[in-house]
Amino acid sequence: MLVLDTNCVLDLLLFQDASCQPIAHWLGTGQAQIMVTSAMLEELRRVLSYADFALSAAQQQSIWARYAAMSVLLTPAEMPPLPLSLPRCRDPDDQGFIDLAAALAATAAANAAGAVLLISRDKAVLRLRRAMRRLAVTLLSPAELRTDLQAYQTLRQHSATTSP
Repeated sequence: MLVLDTNCVLDLLLFQDASCQPIAHWLGTGQAQIMVTSAMLEELRRVLSYADFALSAAQQQSIWARYAAMSVLLTPAEMPPLPLSLPRCRDPDDQGFIDLAAALAATAAANAAGAVLLISRDKAVLRLRRAMRRLAVTLLSPAELRTDLQAYQTLRQHSATTSP
């Protein structure tokens, strides 16, 4: 299971950054799923409208729709319970990514469902790497993801055990 912060979504779908190619490959081959909440989708919608990107309304909608289609939306009722000792991020906008990854990892561990990877470029999030590791979440930047063979192997093993 993958949780991508908004900057990584932009790198993947808007900028087609080479550091996100492992993510594109995993998604294209069905080796991973991106998990999202409605708040994450709304943040992406808001960010896509920034004037800096100079995207037309149609381009914004297209990118947003592609991401929504490739993601698994967890409704509030489906959201796993949060662990009691949850790391706190300095940036409240990023806390939702941390919360989701931690909740998914707690549920995955309880169900022996496998790996949760949180991919972020945000320094405030990446500072929580050790705390997230204690919660069974692998936290990497896109650049680290390209070279972290252990993360790739963990994800591949997970997909092999959950494939039909």
